[in-house]
Amino acid sequence: MSWDSEAKFVDDFVASTHLTRPTNNRRIRVWREVRTGHGRPDVLVVEYNPEALEHRLGDDDFSNPLSTAAAFAMAHLTTRRWISQEHLAYSLNCPERLLEGVLQELLRRRLIEGRHHLIKARPRADVLAVRNLWVFEAKLYQWRAAIQQAERHLWFTNDSYILP
Repeated sequence: MSWDSEAKFVDDFVASTHLTRPTNNRRIRVWREVRTGHGRPDVLVVEYNPEALEHRLGDDDFSNPLSTAAAFAMAHLTTRRWISQEHLAYSLNCPERLLEGVLQELLRRRLIEGRHHLIKARPRADVLAVRNLWVFEAKLYQWRAAIQQAERHLWFTNDSYILP
């Protein structure tokens, strides 16, 4: 097939791809020419969990970032199963009083779950709204420029593709 413009090429690609078809527990959103702060990918495809997104959008804390202590706690918890609060306090070199506030913050955001004195991070699939992010850079000519652009998109995704 021959295209007389990059825009028509991208239109045909978006129309023909299976990525845009939702399933029961996943939704897809496709954007074109999104400003990323480091270029504009021709196509940005986001697969998301609608329940997690709805929760995050309705969360009063959503507009506030995690505290630094909570971010460190999540980094530690996501690599472990159930651990004791004492173990987490020791690992983070965190006083018990500060840890209590951190755990309340994480519980309020539903990022962790607790059972007696044990805690663990909830599964990422339940917590994160975005499941996958694909970026496509299309070029009819100037493929070297497409390679550079696709590489620049790797700051926010592991899946950056070139449409030749």
